[in-house]
Amino acid sequence: MILITAPGFRGDLTSSRQCGPAAADRGRGPSEAAWHRCTRVAALHRRSPARVFAASLLGLAFGLTGPAGTTVAEPGAAARVAETATQLIAWTGAAPAGIVLDATTGDRVALDALRGRPVVVHFFATWCEPCRAELPLLAAFADRRDDLITIAINVGEVDLRVKRFAAQVGWTRPVLLDRDRAVARAFGVTALPTTIALDATLTPRLVAEGDLDWRDPTVTAPLVALATTTPDGRTPACTDATC
Repeated sequence: MILITAPGFRGDLTSSRQCGPAAADRGRGPSEAAWHRCTRVAALHRRSPARVFAASLLGLAFGLTGPAGTTVAEPGAAARVAETATQLIAWTGAAPAGIVLDATTGDRVALDALRGRPVVVHFFATWCEPCRAELPLLAAFADRRDDLITIAINVGEVDLRVKRFAAQVGWTRPVLLDRDRAVARAFGVTALPTTIALDATLTPRLVAEGDLDWRDPTVTAPLVALATTTPDGRTPACTDATC
């Protein structure tokens, strides 16, 4: 996860030139050295006291905690913790309306036109390395779930760069272009990647700041529940007559 510090965003990184979309606007991402600084700061930001306490309990349970609270480096342990660090949680923000964006196909897409099925909205940027790893996993999940609509929104980059990036990572769906970051601001996005799940009435229900492991059923379970229809053919959160 990379925190955004471009104008209009509130982030925790000290240099938007190295870590934020402003760098992408100049046609480049952060340098390798800056990248490691970005990811270290983002990792510290994500280590809330609750998560640190949970990690400590896991360490004690599996005998991974060494002297003075240090952690014994068991092969693969760090990777397993990283894969489960980000989860979808309940949305608490406002619900923006009237979202209309251009797509890489040249079409104009209105979010209101997607009403009737839950929608997964995924914000990303080409300079975001976790986004590069996550998008193919998200695409594979979307292929398996035709009861969900999945859209990717690029934040603040030029069209050609986005098209090339999508081809490189194997994202074959259209990408919506939030060129001025207005939609990201409307949703309160302050970190990339960010995923927001809307129910069939387009009410935001879930959010995750950071990359998700879309292969993990425990990660995707809240989305599956959101899309599971009731006997009358509606989703649990759907009350609109058009659903």
